[in-house]
Amino acid sequence: MQVGDLVRKKYKPGMVGTKVGVIVAINEVPRRDGTFDTSVVRVQWPVDYGLFWTTAQSLEILSSTK
Repeated sequence: MQVGDLVRKKYKPGMVGTKVGVIVAINEVPRRDGTFDTSVVRVQWPVDYGLFWTTAQSLEILSSTK
């Protein structure tokens, strides 16, 4: 996941998320082995919803900036 990626929340099978957001920040925590854990990202959701920190595992990427 990168800043600028379009994402939506993952739901239980059979449920579909309709809100699409953009990743605006990534909270990277360094591990002892030199890699980074990016478990939390900040997502700008539609205007009526807001800006929130969200776990990366709960999101699916719809469009990547790569």
